[in-house]
Amino acid sequence: MTLVPLLVLSAWQAASGQAPAEKWEPAYPKLFNRTTGANGFEDYVRAADIASNPEASSFVSYEIYLADLARGEKRDQVVQPPKGIGDSWSLLDVQREHVRRTAMALDLVDRGNAKNVFDPRQDLNAATIYPELAELRALAKLGLTACRVSFADGQPDRAVSISISLMTMRQKLPKRSLIDELVGVSIDAMVLANISDNSQRISERGWKQLESFVNQRLQENTYKAAMAGELNFVLSALAEMRRSPEAFGALLASDDYERITKTNANLTPSDRDKLIARTTQKVQSVFTDLLQQLDGPERTWVQDLTAKHSDGQDASLEGLATSIVETFTPAYGSGGEVAVRIRTQLRLLKLHALVQSYLWNNEVLPEKLEQAAPKDYIDPLTDAPYIYEPHGKDYKLASKGLPQTGEIQLRYKRQPGTSTGPADPLPLLNQLRLQP
Repeated sequence: MTLVPLLVLSAWQAASGQAPAEKWEPAYPKLFNRTTGANGFEDYVRAADIASNPEASSFVSYEIYLADLARGEKRDQVVQPPKGIGDSWSLLDVQREHVRRTAMALDLVDRGNAKNVFDPRQDLNAATIYPELAELRALAKLGLTACRVSFADGQPDRAVSISISLMTMRQKLPKRSLIDELVGVSIDAMVLANISDNSQRISERGWKQLESFVNQRLQENTYKAAMAGELNFVLSALAEMRRSPEAFGALLASDDYERITKTNANLTPSDRDKLIARTTQKVQSVFTDLLQQLDGPERTWVQDLTAKHSDGQDASLEGLATSIVETFTPAYGSGGEVAVRIRTQLRLLKLHALVQSYLWNNEVLPEKLEQAAPKDYIDPLTDAPYIYEPHGKDYKLASKGLPQTGEIQLRYKRQPGTSTGPADPLPLLNQLRLQP
């Protein structure tokens, strides 16, 4: 069984619907007792509720059904169109109506982006629920549907504006934990893949806007901010373990579960206090190294720190403390891999913008990348030039990547054999079963 942090587990339970609700309930009333108008998170959650309500969900289901039919895929059941949609409507017509009926959602995202954003929940613990996480991914997918409609209707600048708005929201969302960062990365990945698929439709003005956005976005290390939040949560979880020995059951998710819990059950209160104190020290040491690592070159972000802090699997308090710490840390190397990839993709987005601007101004692609990007053609991840191969009116642009990632393009596809994780570009989210 893969080891994951406690916050990831509790967030998975809340976001994936481990105990599915009988009917949809909006997230907003669960998070906010009153509306202040000053917190952009209020706007984001209201937008996410609109994107996830039963009517919007009926559009999503019907659009998937129509797309499957268009690809010649057989469906066991016929999906009925949403209210007011005719049987003869095309997929694009349905998407236009979907976007029209949920237009307020994207307006709310823009409003939230203009405000400070903070989580109204003051204290996070194992009982905290995160009803907004899956809905935020649904909101991003609504935004991509709006982008498709805008491109189809000859409004590429509108599509670029929506894309930037979604990635701005992702950047401003609270960074409380690793799961927040992974949900944010999934939003980035969806937007970047959509830009890649529609790159030939983007105007020169749109590319310049994307270049400007990337310059601003890369100034912030969202992964480090999320891991600082994760540390605070882990420390609070350990404090809860001191107060409630049963908390071990919620904390541990490893093959070592039975050994650890059995040993813990036999501890005296004094030894349990010593165990929690030693575990806390080890956790702080791991996170100190991790946060320092995230100030260094991105190629080091994928290194596993577990072995450095491991001192065996014996039944002593020291060994038990090590086992508990190892239930938190293994997912962090994979988290670093995802963070490295998305930052590389953002730099590739900027390079695409520079290449496209060169094409607009010269009516021909540059023969070498440094002609379009004299300051940016060296990949900081590898200290080698990016891969750039022009082919007539098209070109390939990529990073060589790291052994853990394989080659990285704007639309990411994991190369077979490059990692022990799943071959999906978002392996951790799939592992957590965070449903859209």
